[in-house]
Amino acid sequence: MNYLEAPIKVVATDCPACGKENVYKRLLAFHRDLSQTLKVQITCKNCGHLFFLPESELSIRRKTEEDINAEYGGVKVLYTI
Repeated sequence: MNYLEAPIKVVATDCPACGKENVYKRLLAFHRDLSQTLKVQITCKNCGHLFFLPESELSIRRKTEEDINAEYGGVKVLYTI
Protein backbone atom coordinates (compact mmCIF):
# COMPACT_ATOMS: atom_id res chain seq x y z
CA MET A 1 0.00 0.00 0.00
CA ASN A 2 1.45 3.38 -0.96
CA TYR A 3 0.81 6.64 0.90
CA LEU A 4 -2.02 7.61 -1.52
CA GLU A 5 -3.98 4.51 -0.49
CA ALA A 6 -3.34 4.71 3.26
CA PRO A 7 -6.41 5.80 5.24
CA ILE A 8 -6.28 9.28 6.77
CA LYS A 9 -8.60 10.41 9.55
CA VAL A 10 -10.33 13.71 8.85
CA VAL A 11 -12.97 15.71 10.70
CA ALA A 12 -15.84 16.34 8.32
CA THR A 13 -19.49 17.35 8.09
CA ASP A 14 -22.19 17.49 5.46
CA CYS A 15 -23.57 20.86 4.31
CA PRO A 16 -27.12 21.44 5.62
CA ALA A 17 -28.03 23.24 2.36
CA CYS A 18 -26.75 20.86 -0.35
CA GLY A 19 -25.69 17.73 1.58
CA LYS A 20 -22.13 17.59 0.17
CA GLU A 21 -19.23 16.58 2.41
CA ASN A 22 -16.81 19.22 3.72
CA VAL A 23 -13.51 18.24 5.33
CA TYR A 24 -12.72 20.61 8.19
CA LYS A 25 -9.45 19.24 9.61
CA ARG A 26 -6.99 16.45 9.17
CA LEU A 27 -6.27 14.48 12.35
CA LEU A 28 -2.84 13.48 13.57
CA ALA A 29 -2.17 10.17 15.29
CA PHE A 30 -2.59 11.85 18.67
CA HIS A 31 -5.43 14.33 18.93
CA ARG A 32 -7.49 15.92 21.63
CA ASP A 33 -11.20 15.40 22.15
CA LEU A 34 -13.46 17.65 20.13
CA SER A 35 -14.83 20.58 22.12
CA GLN A 36 -18.44 20.45 23.26
CA THR A 37 -18.90 24.23 23.14
CA LEU A 38 -16.55 25.64 20.50
CA LYS A 39 -18.46 26.50 17.31
CA VAL A 40 -16.62 26.38 14.01
CA GLN A 41 -17.45 28.34 10.87
CA ILE A 42 -17.61 26.24 7.72
CA THR A 43 -18.17 27.43 4.16
CA CYS A 44 -19.38 24.66 1.86
CA LYS A 45 -16.89 23.95 -0.93
CA ASN A 46 -19.78 23.05 -3.25
CA CYS A 47 -22.53 25.67 -2.79
CA GLY A 48 -20.81 28.36 -0.68
CA HIS A 49 -23.35 28.10 2.19
CA LEU A 50 -21.90 29.44 5.46
CA PHE A 51 -22.86 27.53 8.60
CA PHE A 52 -21.69 27.09 12.20
CA LEU A 53 -21.45 23.82 14.11
CA PRO A 54 -20.18 22.83 17.55
CA GLU A 55 -16.96 20.81 17.10
CA SER A 56 -18.69 17.95 18.89
CA GLU A 57 -21.14 17.58 15.95
CA LEU A 58 -18.36 17.08 13.42
CA SER A 59 -17.64 13.44 12.58
CA ILE A 60 -14.35 11.62 12.11
CA ARG A 61 -14.18 9.93 8.71
CA ARG A 62 -11.51 7.95 6.88
CA LYS A 63 -10.27 9.19 3.50
CA THR A 64 -7.27 8.37 1.34
CA GLU A 65 -4.82 11.00 0.11
CA GLU A 66 -6.13 10.18 -3.38
CA ASP A 67 -9.73 10.96 -2.30
CA ILE A 68 -8.69 14.25 -0.72
CA ASN A 69 -6.70 15.27 -3.82
CA ALA A 70 -9.61 14.38 -6.12
CA GLU A 71 -12.24 16.20 -4.04
CA TYR A 72 -10.18 19.25 -3.10
CA GLY A 73 -7.94 19.63 -6.16
CA GLY A 74 -4.74 18.73 -4.34
CA VAL A 75 -5.25 21.45 -1.71
CA LYS A 76 -3.96 20.30 1.65
CA VAL A 77 -6.19 20.55 4.70
CA LEU A 78 -4.06 22.96 6.71
CA TYR A 79 -5.43 22.77 10.24
CA THR A 80 -4.74 19.88 12.58
CA ILE A 81 -6.16 19.04 15.95
